Amino acid sequence: GSANWSVGFQEAEGFNLWNNVQLESNSDFTAWYVEAVAETSRQSLVFNNLEVSGADPVLRFWHMINSAPGIDGGYVEISNDGGNIFVRMDDEFIKNGYDGGLAYGTFVIPNLNAFSGANDEFIDSYIDLSAYNGQTISVKFWFGTDGEVDSELPGTFPGWFVDDFELLDLLTHRAAACISSAEGDDACTDPSETVVNALPPSSTSE
Repeated sequence: GSANWSVGFQEAEGFNLWNNVQLESNSDFTAWYVEAVAETSRQSLVFNNLEVSGADPVLRFWHMINSAPGIDGGYVEISNDGGNIFVRMDDEFIKNGYDGGLAYGTFVIPNLNAFSGANDEFIDSYIDLSAYNGQTISVKFWFGTDGEVDSELPGTFPGWFVDDFELLDLLTHRAAACISSAEGDDACTDPSETVVNALPPSSTSE
C-alpha cells in the first residue's frame, strides 16, 4: 500500500462513532471499534489513498462483530475515483465473506448481505482487488444499527472491531491428497487452496 494513506469518517448518523480503542484487538493493543447501540445509527470508517499492485492483490482485515443477528451489521465498499462513488463488495470476498442478509431498515438497502451476529473471536477476511490493480482506492467500512441490542451477545463490547488492515499480494498453494492401493486403485480429494501469508500484520495505529 501507499505510505500516504489516511483514515477518515463519512455520512455519520448517530453518536456511536468509530474510534481507535484498546478494548479488544487482534494484534498489539488497539483496533478500530464502533459500538452497537439501541437506536438507529449508520457509521462509516474510510481508508484513503491505498495503492493496489501485485500479481494477485487482495485486501485483508481481521475483525470481530458482535451484533443482533440479521439486524445490526456491517459491510465494505470500495471507490477508485477519490471517494465520489463507492461500490459495495460482495462476491469479491474470497475468504470469510458476509454472514448473510441484513434487515432492510438498517441501511434501507434491499437484499443487503453483511457481517452480523454473535462472535467472540477475530477472523480474517479477504477481498479480491484484481479489478483495481494499478489504481488508488478508498475502502469504507459501514456499520449500522436498527434500534435493537441483544443482551445475550457474547463478550463485553457489542459492535464491530476491525484490526490489521492491509493490502497483500496473495500467495496460494493448490493441491489435492491422493492414495493408491496395491491393486492399482487411486482416489483423490477435491483440490483445496491454502492461503500463505508472506508478511506479519501491521498495527492499525502504524
